[in-house]
Amino acid sequence: MSDDIRLGPDCQSALENLYLFLDHEMAEGDWDAVHAHIADCAPCLSQFDVERIVKELVARSCREKAPEVLRAKVLTSIRTTVTVTRSDRGVEPGRVRALEKGMSATLSRTVGDSDTALALGSGSLPVLATPRTLAWCEEATCEAIASAVADGSTSVGTRVRLDHLAASPVGATVTVAAAVTAVDGRMVSFEVVVMSADGTLLAEGEVRRVVVDTDRFLARVRP
Repeated sequence: MSDDIRLGPDCQSALENLYLFLDHEMAEGDWDAVHAHIADCAPCLSQFDVERIVKELVARSCREKAPEVLRAKVLTSIRTTVTVTRSDRGVEPGRVRALEKGMSATLSRTVGDSDTALALGSGSLPVLATPRTLAWCEEATCEAIASAVADGSTSVGTRVRLDHLAASPVGATVTVAAAVTAVDGRMVSFEVVVMSADGTLLAEGEVRRVVVDTDRFLARVRP
């Protein structure tokens, strides 16, 4: 992820509403305002490109490599974008953000010997294991909403769907992205995407999490 930069209130509002903008789920006047801001703001335009491309890749749900031009654009955008939805920028101390559609996080992970199917017992080959891929996807979902989870609360996974489309050898670097697609009270749905350094779509899926009170949840867990 690139170095952090300072963004103004207009940037924060535009980025928080990216998915509503992409899906044309905003009032006409609000859509026009966000469109005008993105057109004139390079950091927001970069983040807009990443979110749009991620949505396109997930929608394809295919086993083929993305076209060369698209893969190159994704890699350039991921390497230069600023992910602000994970941060607490603009949130007063002691307060948490509301859970919102469009919150996102991007992680970079390098496949190690302990991450392989052989090491985890999910297969016999020294390639990135599906359980580890899923764990990294869930880690990204946790990061995406961390600023909206109050002290004393946490989120727990309740449903996953993951299509593991291509293998990754030890030493490979992968990018894991998660974005909130829906919020229903305490239940949050995510799209997750995993890509290789050369732009290959390695995995894609959906994760559902529920925000719970930590103490109450643990009190119901029996040995």
